[in-house]
Amino acid sequence: MECVTVILLVTLLVRGLEGRTFEIYNNHNEDVWVGTLGNNGMVAPNNGGFKLGRGERPTAFDMTTVTVPEGWGGRFWGRTGCNFDQNGNGLCETGDCGRGLSCNGAGGVPPATLVEITLKGFGGLDYYDISLVDGFNVPMSVSCRANVNGNCPSELRQSGTGGVVACKSACLAFNTDHGY
Repeated sequence: MECVTVILLVTLLVRGLEGRTFEIYNNHNEDVWVGTLGNNGMVAPNNGGFKLGRGERPTAFDMTTVTVPEGWGGRFWGRTGCNFDQNGNGLCETGDCGRGLSCNGAGGVPPATLVEITLKGFGGLDYYDISLVDGFNVPMSVSCRANVNGNCPSELRQSGTGGVVACKSACLAFNTDHGY
């Protein structure tokens, strides 16, 4: 079985009234249909789903830009083996979300690898993770485009030669998992 990789690059290109921008890439040679879902009462970006065509590894990637408002929270997941008609109706073998290209507020049917994002969450901080709570269907990665250590809150900073070398999680810095 070939490995499908979807790379989510979390970018802070646009910050302020317009919200935040994410670049979502498919770097594999198979098509992937991305499902999107906002948390309760929040918008589902890009109408709840879109197609990322196959990439030609390692240098050519299909990419879609997704912009969400400040304070947004939600998830992205990859759907595979999809077949949609000209009206966007159809099914996916994995991660299906209600028989359509647009998920229209529906989450993906497990198993599906999830990227979960909360902007301006607890303490005004941004959080993201890759979750296998709904199972696994495609490898995913999340990264920041820039080195964010310089913006790390002072209580989370790890200093070393040359200044801040890392940014601890709140759980690590305060030795707790409560509220984070």
